[in-house]
Amino acid sequence: MINKHKLILFTLIFQILFSCAPKLTFTEIEDKVNKEYIAFNKNDFEYEYDNTPIKYLKEYGEEGFRKKLQEIYESRKESEFPIMFNDIGELKIQDINKCNSTYFYKVKYIVDKTQMTPYLDSTALELNYKNYGKENVNFNPSSKILQTRLQEERILIFDKDKVWKILTFKDFDSQLYDRLFGKGFSECLKSKVGNSEYLPY
Repeated sequence: MINKHKLILFTLIFQILFSCAPKLTFTEIEDKVNKEYIAFNKNDFEYEYDNTPIKYLKEYGEEGFRKKLQEIYESRKESEFPIMFNDIGELKIQDINKCNSTYFYKVKYIVDKTQMTPYLDSTALELNYKNYGKENVNFNPSSKILQTRLQEERILIFDKDKVWKILTFKDFDSQLYDRLFGKGFSECLKSKVGNSEYLPY
């Protein structure tokens, strides 16, 4: 009887230790989101590979996906006027939540995108004003540098490999997310995000 009780206790402890996601602090989440933009600025395709959900890698094929990323990032290197991002600001975080067996955080923030645009004309500038709001667009006609302030949203997913992955939230592919994280995940995600407040940091 004692051995049976010990086995039950051990099983409960195991489930608690290995089925729950580690909670992140504000600073840890901020660092993780910033790393996404640092990796983009450095053209670090290894970061994007490591940030890809495990199930997607298995479906696509790990070597095939790696080759695809390499091709994309090599083409970026050839850009004469690369896009650069600054550190994020005004970070807002919802408390950790769960859909199916997947834990997640929902975050929103601002980030400034900068690019030299020597061929930007008045029509293109007006289009930027329309898309992002005139108050979020700054163009220096002398340096030809265009700076745009973006309002962004992401979800941090605790993936099957016990690693937090940063995925898009705006206009995300519901069918893809359901395939990766289980049937009904997308609707659950939208519902819980819609009913959650941002933490008062």
